Amino acid sequence: LSSGYIRRLRPRCDECDVTRWIGTMKMSRISAVLVIVVWLILWETSTSFVLSHHDLWVVRELTAVTRAVEEPESKTLLVFGLGNIGLLVAMRAHDEGLFDKVYGTSRTSTSNENVQGVQTIDYSDSDCLREILPTCSHVLVTIPPSKSSMPGACDTVLSNPSLGDFPLPSSSWVGFVSSSSVYGNHNGHWVHEDSAIKCSAGSKGELYFRAENEWREASAVRGWRLNVFRSAGLYGDNRSIIHTIMQRGFVSSSSGSKDGDFPTSRIHECDVARAILSSMLQGTEGDWNLADDFPAPRAEVMAFGASLLAHAGLCPKEAAKDSSDQKSERFRRRKTDRKRVLNIKMKESLLPDQVLLYPTYKDGLQSVIDANILKWRLVD
Repeated sequence: LSSGYIRRLRPRCDECDVTRWIGTMKMSRISAVLVIVVWLILWETSTSFVLSHHDLWVVRELTAVTRAVEEPESKTLLVFGLGNIGLLVAMRAHDEGLFDKVYGTSRTSTSNENVQGVQTIDYSDSDCLREILPTCSHVLVTIPPSKSSMPGACDTVLSNPSLGDFPLPSSSWVGFVSSSSVYGNHNGHWVHEDSAIKCSAGSKGELYFRAENEWREASAVRGWRLNVFRSAGLYGDNRSIIHTIMQRGFVSSSSGSKDGDFPTSRIHECDVARAILSSMLQGTEGDWNLADDFPAPRAEVMAFGASLLAHAGLCPKEAAKDSSDQKSERFRRRKTDRKRVLNIKMKESLLPDQVLLYPTYKDGLQSVIDANILKWRLVD
């Protein structure tokens, strides 16, 4: 290097420029040490070599920056509610090494205690939760909202008085698993994330939408990166139309009423977990519809499930009529809430190659059969 180049380099090596330079390059610690040595040599060749307080400050700053680059802050996930979705996300987060620590809450301290790598916490242990929350980088809430929460609030986690002011650090990732029922009736049209909210007053859809807004308000104040996952009908290895057939029997198209049997959207729990984990890793923010590619009437899905059981040698009994609770809100929604849930945003932003593991109910139900066939044969 020429002495002229050294003279031109030296004035630019103040504490701000060098620290910013090293931080931007994100080099390894060994490379950073070499840069420090070269910088000191250049400094020595252009003037007498004396380590002033200023020089020591620069070295300390360079060391701190490179250490921060090499040793990122630990990532900790807390899942409120180790149900089907919560447990699946927690287990995959641990098994795939995505987080340094994974916690999950349950209603009893003994439930799910056999889940390797997921530390289970009793939801009523508020002292433990208040201690963990400040260390969390990611929080996922799968517990449904409730009318029995605090007056004026319906999200059971955010309004839990024992958690105080919910001491989660700012800029933390927050996920809330909501429901596509918030959209209400759209007369069979497709709904996207910006579609109108038309859920009926007093319905579960309204509860979910109120809970969404409670999280939005809190996130705006606290600086959390909120993600709302509006999931279509969930099914998986532990709950599906095939499970319903095994328990209650099969309702044929002739014995069951077709009145109000419109195409509805659903999604396999594994694809939900994939989308949520992808959102965590990317640090996204916003609303997400979670659904598969092929909305279908319930009668069609039930007929296919029955055919899978018959092919597996488990001939389902035919029920005289649909044994669903006709007074339940879910039964009423099947007849009144006509919509198809659009999943374009989810596929384009959260799924590798924009591909679902189970793009249709046929793919998903075949997986359900494969996961349960041996157990059901033993019971039959």
